[in-house]
Amino acid sequence: FLILPSHQSHSHGTHLYNTLVRTFLSSPQISEITVEDPNEAFDDLRDYCDYARLTANGTFAQIHLAKALPSTLFQKRIGVRVPTGQLLDLPLLHHLRIKNKIAPRQFARLVEMYLLSLLPLATRQSGTARLTQRARSQNESDRQWYYWRLLVKQRVYKKNRDVLMQLERVERVEKVEETVGEQVGDYERLLRRMGERKERKERRKKKRGRDDEDEDEDEDEEKEGKKGGIDVDGRGEKRRERGKRKVVVDDDEELEGTPEPKKVKERGVDE
Repeated sequence: FLILPSHQSHSHGTHLYNTLVRTFLSSPQISEITVEDPNEAFDDLRDYCDYARLTANGTFAQIHLAKALPSTLFQKRIGVRVPTGQLLDLPLLHHLRIKNKIAPRQFARLVEMYLLSLLPLATRQSGTARLTQRARSQNESDRQWYYWRLLVKQRVYKKNRDVLMQLERVERVEKVEETVGEQVGDYERLLRRMGERKERKERRKKKRGRDDEDEDEDEDEEKEGKKGGIDVDGRGEKRRERGKRKVVVDDDEELEGTPEPKKVKERGVDE
C-alpha cells in the first residue's frame, strides 16, 4: 500500500498493516501472510508491527535459546552440523509460526532479533572478540552469543547456498561472517528504533494523563465555584448566574391592550 508524503509519520501505515493482519488472522482460508518484493521501508514497518504483535500475544515469551551444550557438538570439522534442534525447540517454533501465519524467513528473522535483544549489550557490541572459547566459554552470555551467531550463519548459508558453493572455502567463510555482521547491525538498528518508538509512546501517554488530570482539577474547581457562589473568573459575577439574563416582555402590558407590541432588540452574538 501507499502512504502519501503529506500523511507519512502519523502511524497510518502501522494502523493499516495491523488492520490487514488482523483480518488475515481471523480468516480460516488464509494460512500464511507473505509480501512480494517489499522495499526496505516496508520491511522495517513489517518488522516493527510483527515484533510488537508477537511480544504482546506472548509468542516470544515461549522461545528460549539453550544456555549450555556439550562442546563436542561444535567441533570445527567438515561435516559437523549446527545442532539447531538442541539450541531451539523446533516443533514449538513451527507451531508458533503456523499459529501467527508468518512466512518462514520472516519468522526466523523475528526470532533472531528477539533472542539478540536478550543478550547483554556489552556482549553484542563485542563482535567476535568474546568468542575465542566458543562453546567452551564459562560465561553464559558468551556461549549464547556464540550459539546465536551459529543460528544466523546457518540461515544465511541455506539461503545463499548456490552462490556460496561457487566460492573457495576460505572466501565462503569470510562472506558468511561478513553477512552475519551486517545482519547484527541491522537488528541493532531496528531494536534501537523500536525502543525509541516505545519511549515516545510512553511520553505521549503520560502527557495525556497529565492533561486529563488538569481537566479534572478544572472541573472540580468549577463545581466548587458554582456550589459556593465564588467569583471564579474575576468578573464580579457568579458563573451560575451566567446565561440567565433574558429580556422579558411583561405579560401585563400585552393584556392592557397596548396598540403595538414592544419590539425588543436582543443582545446576542453577531451572525
